[in-house]
Amino acid sequence: MKITKKMYEDHLNALGIPKKDKCIHNGRVKKYGSWLRRTNKKSFDAFYEDYIQYIKTSDVKEVLFILKEEKLQDECQILTPIECQKRGYGGHLPLVMISSDLESSFIAEFIKEQIPKEKYFLKPVSYYMLGIYSKENEHRMIG
Repeated sequence: MKITKKMYEDHLNALGIPKKDKCIHNGRVKKYGSWLRRTNKKSFDAFYEDYIQYIKTSDVKEVLFILKEEKLQDECQILTPIECQKRGYGGHLPLVMISSDLESSFIAEFIKEQIPKEKYFLKPVSYYMLGIYSKENEHRMIG
């Protein structure tokens, strides 16, 4: 399925406004994706292209398939590493970050049996964000 610019705009709207942009615009922006597409088309297009490339990676495809199998794809948003940083996440960036209105522990319960344990491990990074990390980097996460 092709991800259109409108779908990406809706994705950004669902994620909300990054902290940096909230401060700059004093809460006047309600739908970040729509605002960005309308006022800064070059940035929107660049972010869109990065998102498309990110979604095409095998790790992300695998996670999206698992979310779809568990019927959670409509409840979850996949964040690119750039989107994680824009939202103030300062820890080790995961391969895939899942943001949702559902608790991260709830999502982890549903998908932990489907995630290949020899390749990935799950780590809630906040109440509503779940990181999926490479097993290769697990030693860096301990501590």
